Amino acid sequence: MMTDKEIIAELTAEKASLANENANLKLELDRLNQNNEILRRALFGKKTEKTKEVLENTEQLGFFDEAENNRSASEQAEEENLVVTGHTRRKKRTREEIFKDLPVVEEVVEADSVCSECEADTEAIGKEKVRDEIVYEPAKMYMKSIYKEVRKCTVCGTDKSLDGNISNVIVKAKVPAPVLPKSFCSPELLTYIIYEKY
Repeated sequence: MMTDKEIIAELTAEKASLANENANLKLELDRLNQNNEILRRALFGKKTEKTKEVLENTEQLGFFDEAENNRSASEQAEEENLVVTGHTRRKKRTREEIFKDLPVVEEVVEADSVCSECEADTEAIGKEKVRDEIVYEPAKMYMKSIYKEVRKCTVCGTDKSLDGNISNVIVKAKVPAPVLPKSFCSPELLTYIIYEKY
């Protein structure tokens, strides 16, 4: 069995060993915290060439800050006192303003000249606008306004229906669908864009 003195000596030696180990662990933890701080600054800190980069207890300054260091005190004070006034937004432009410089070519799609009801001749009574397309031809662009012709039957338009009202048979031209719905893009312009892209 161990005596009290031996137990005290053993505990004192163990305490010294634990204190030494604790001190070593504290140094290691401080070193890890310092490395973590460097990594945290690298990840989340400012990202300009003017900031100091701390690497392994050395300071490295940016190489390209001679102009900032050579400025006079008045230039620095003037820069600090710079007042920025609020800006005004420009009014949104309309389609007419955007396309005002493009020449306009009208294309009228003709309707049937024969009435679908009684097969009599029809006469043109006007045109109805369908859409606008921007057409691209090599080295020139223009706006093509597409209209469909509206015609009225000369025979059916003069007949009275049973209730006493004049009934007109109106014939409208069938217009080809656009390449891209609700777009100004014509087949020629789309072809050019695809060709240039690919």
